[in-house]
Amino acid sequence: MTFLREQSRVDGVPTSVQVSNLPVPRTGRADVHLHTDEVDGLQSVRDLLDYAETQTNLDLVAITDHDAIRGALRAQEIVAHEGLRVQVIAGTEVTTRHGHVLALFVDRAFPMLKSIDATLAAIHEAGGIAIVPHPMSWLTTSIGERNLRRIHALGDAGRDSGVYFDAVEMLNPSVAGRVACRRARDLNQTVLNLPVMAGSDAHATSMIGTAYTTFPGTTPHDLRAAFARHQTRAHGRFWTFGEHRAIASESLYRAWVLVPARKVREIAGRGQKRETRWEEARNQKPEDGSQKPEAGGQRLDAESSHLASGFRLLASFPSPNPAGGDE
Repeated sequence: MTFLREQSRVDGVPTSVQVSNLPVPRTGRADVHLHTDEVDGLQSVRDLLDYAETQTNLDLVAITDHDAIRGALRAQEIVAHEGLRVQVIAGTEVTTRHGHVLALFVDRAFPMLKSIDATLAAIHEAGGIAIVPHPMSWLTTSIGERNLRRIHALGDAGRDSGVYFDAVEMLNPSVAGRVACRRARDLNQTVLNLPVMAGSDAHATSMIGTAYTTFPGTTPHDLRAAFARHQTRAHGRFWTFGEHRAIASESLYRAWVLVPARKVREIAGRGQKRETRWEEARNQKPEDGSQKPEAGGQRLDAESSHLASGFRLLASFPSPNPAGGDE
């Protein structure tokens, strides 16, 4: 590609131009808020990649499963092995005590239910960027206005400690994003001044690309640089009621039953391992003849296991879709 650059003007009329062969950066498209059936999505990693590759003009996608990274890493492996056109950014949607936060350009998951401050610091320490998804929405777990203002007010001190946001999701096409879209836009324009992005938050293939971010370039590096330079733009449309209804039953079942039950099983499994180690240590006779440790830690682990056992029952409930359900 070439472009013309004006060299001189006489009475406002150009007298010469120079033709340059420097390439003009193409505008890339990225959907960086996507979910798979590794957690609560309805689409497999394979289906997501196939759809993005053949049915969209997206250059980049980011898989951001809730509190999990394995789907994103597997997608990157598939793209590298098969040489697909679409590129993958690894990410995760972290559940904090103050709302969800998207972590992009990371290669690991982060602990759930930490404070938003601790989570932001951890994301940046891991080399990632932190984005506010569906800000201030009251229909899903979202970061509220008070915390957005508070973290913004930290200024340089927040940046020095890693407690800051890199961008805000200005368009989330779900009803959860729609209800607070105008408030989020006004707050960002008047106070936050964060780079903007749009992500589809798609849990099914038909929703992929319904919202997307444009930026100069086409690569993950270009997108990250565009965020830093405030060169991103948000585009897309809100979903219709019919689109919501088509996936609502199974999506809610996975989000409210299967995923919590799975997380409880994981937590209970870790607790059982700790309890076993404690029991082994308790039964081992100390070589110096000292007293055995108190059983307080064992009681705490046992209480956690008892609490978890009730939630395990949720996993035995039948799926509303007999042909679907958990993998």
